[in-house]
Amino acid sequence: MAMLRFLLLLTGLVLLSGDCRAQFYGREFITSVMQNFISKTPITTSIQLFITGYHDSTRVQVKMNKSPFQKSYSLTKGEMLPVEIPESAEVIGTNTSDHSILIQAENDISVVLVYRKSATMDIMTVYPVPELGTEYYVVTPSGRQSTSYLREFAVIGWKVPTTVDIHLKADVTFNGQSHRAGSILRVSLQAQQIIQLQSLGDFSGTRIQSENPVAVLSGHACVYKNTNCDHVVEQLLPVSGWGTAFIVPPVFFQTNADIVYVAASQNTRVDYQHGTEKKIQNMVAGEVMQLDISYPQAYYISADAGIQVLFFFTGFKSKEKTVDPFLINIPALANYGKSYHINGIRDLENSAILIAKRSKRGSITKDKQPIHGIQWEDVPGTLYSWGTYNLEAGNQSLSLEHPETPFGVLVFGGGDSNGYGFAPPALPSFAPKSRPLTCIGTGDPHYTSFDGRKFDFMGTCIYQMAGVCSKDPALTPFLVTVQNNNRGSKAVSFTKVVTLEVYNMTISLSQEYPHKIQVNGVFVDLPFSYENKLKVYASGVHGFIKTDFDLRVSFNWNSYATVIIPRTYANAVCGLCGNANQEPKDDFTMKDGTQAADEIQFADSWKVKDVPGCSAGCHDNCQVCKETEKQTYKSNKYCGVLIRNDGPFRQCHEATDPVSFFDDCVFDTCLYKGHHDTLCSAISAYATACQAQGIQVGQWRSASFCREAIRLNINYSTRNSFSGLSQFLTVSHLEKERAGLRNSRMGRIWEKLA
Repeated sequence: MAMLRFLLLLTGLVLLSGDCRAQFYGREFITSVMQNFISKTPITTSIQLFITGYHDSTRVQVKMNKSPFQKSYSLTKGEMLPVEIPESAEVIGTNTSDHSILIQAENDISVVLVYRKSATMDIMTVYPVPELGTEYYVVTPSGRQSTSYLREFAVIGWKVPTTVDIHLKADVTFNGQSHRAGSILRVSLQAQQIIQLQSLGDFSGTRIQSENPVAVLSGHACVYKNTNCDHVVEQLLPVSGWGTAFIVPPVFFQTNADIVYVAASQNTRVDYQHGTEKKIQNMVAGEVMQLDISYPQAYYISADAGIQVLFFFTGFKSKEKTVDPFLINIPALANYGKSYHINGIRDLENSAILIAKRSKRGSITKDKQPIHGIQWEDVPGTLYSWGTYNLEAGNQSLSLEHPETPFGVLVFGGGDSNGYGFAPPALPSFAPKSRPLTCIGTGDPHYTSFDGRKFDFMGTCIYQMAGVCSKDPALTPFLVTVQNNNRGSKAVSFTKVVTLEVYNMTISLSQEYPHKIQVNGVFVDLPFSYENKLKVYASGVHGFIKTDFDLRVSFNWNSYATVIIPRTYANAVCGLCGNANQEPKDDFTMKDGTQAADEIQFADSWKVKDVPGCSAGCHDNCQVCKETEKQTYKSNKYCGVLIRNDGPFRQCHEATDPVSFFDDCVFDTCLYKGHHDTLCSAISAYATACQAQGIQVGQWRSASFCREAIRLNINYSTRNSFSGLSQFLTVSHLEKERAGLRNSRMGRIWEKLA
């Protein structure tokens, strides 16, 4: 073939949103070069690292372990540096090697490995050291049987020696000894040492367990299928970095069937849809499922625990061109980013597949300009579409961006009996910030799910607000329940008790016992802590529970509750707060997995316990406020203070839209005929939401409007139509500090009401 001349198709590697568990840029990397092809005659070999910098000046060192090879460089921001690696880095046969490649930098960089021999080549993203793990499952692609070209994988030790147990799925011969499929090969790796295993058999499903973090590469020395053989390799993510939702598009020119591999690490339910066909597969640990994929239908694959998904392009041949096989480690939806940079490739036909939400795809730009020429195809069962963008011949550089919504990109190319493909992560400078996900229950109560869907539910039983529904072993299980109660009107209810179950402990905050908590049924003073796993404390009028995995639950002992989860729990939770998958439309998923017709059916499906006299809320002849009645409470004397352009909350309007809080305030205050406590609690909910984002609000309380309060929890059903409503009897700060409640103004009021 003509000598391949190309510039690497590269993207900046990224810190994606906190949804993902993997970061693809860092300061330390370790990798190796698996065997590529076998030839009895001399052939042209090239091993290159392409390193991209993200800071104005970054010193980078590249060296090969136990070798004189060592190079130092200085990178500028956006610069892509090619580094030639000695051919001696290649590991030959089933063997160990000390020639791992170590890359170290003073600032964040990204690294891609390109290895080519004659007509075989592949491109692989190298993951930084913090993303290494101790448990992996191997996937090796299947092709036509050949005694010359073998399936292979490599395990690379890091800083300290480690013992590695390899649960083999194929026969191997290592150090002169045969090891049968089904046996465990135990090896001891020194720091930065490599073991490479090869076999005619399929290694797929082989489990790798190590005492200390290691890197794992998997692939084939040269796999045959529909064309000539080609070297394929991908670095694998550890089980702790797997995702639960994937979209796998087909290659538009492929006339043969390609293969999607799905690997499980535990008992896992996998739902997959190809066109209109939906299927379910219950998988066990070490099982690898193969799915045929053909143009034009994409696969949507989801699971109740982490899975690993790879795409194997089996090769394509026509009179005009030949594209050899390649392997792509498919990113989970949670790993999508907002921006990608691609440097073009010469002498190959190159394409990028874009995967984006249907409602947002029109905002994707190429080099800051609208992108044209994409024929979008919907992905059934999702809100996504996919389309192929053909890169212009000779194009050296392009940027793909979306101003607000993450999207996915897969890049591939071929021609002249070559083929490559990989999934480029997003640029760190454009990566979404890692923000936690928040669910709120406030007022009567009004719920806002993790994905922003708002609904009202007046049930008074005990409900699952949020809990872990995934089997992912990397996630600490927890359950947050909420109990509501009526306070004077059967038409509405308020949050009464918030309970967190975690670490075999049950912690409750109840409206009946302000500024106190119960731990396993026993009253405990604040602050409270348990080992280094959680702490409970009061701040202002709120009680907070914070765990070591960054779950935060709060309650103001009245009617405002929040659950805040880190993005590692995205699409792994369920309950009234939804599933945190960035799709508000499916937040009414009931416990049985189906969509509810309305909020009452939805919420009632998450009931975990009855309490005496509880109900699902008002169904018929519910008390409502007429629009004419609401007008009073929309004024600046009541809820209007929330939306005033010159009001105390104006600094928060851009960050948090006040309209829904205003509507909730009007709804609650009107039903309670302007009652002071209801009004002030509704306004306080917005103030809390603003302050949670670090935004200072203006002074909204005054001597005549929502003064600070002392809770007396007085039931005065014989003297007020709002029976059971916890009252806040306001006094001045000076009066609060006076000793002797009985002799104070507050005490005299209390005596009159008693």
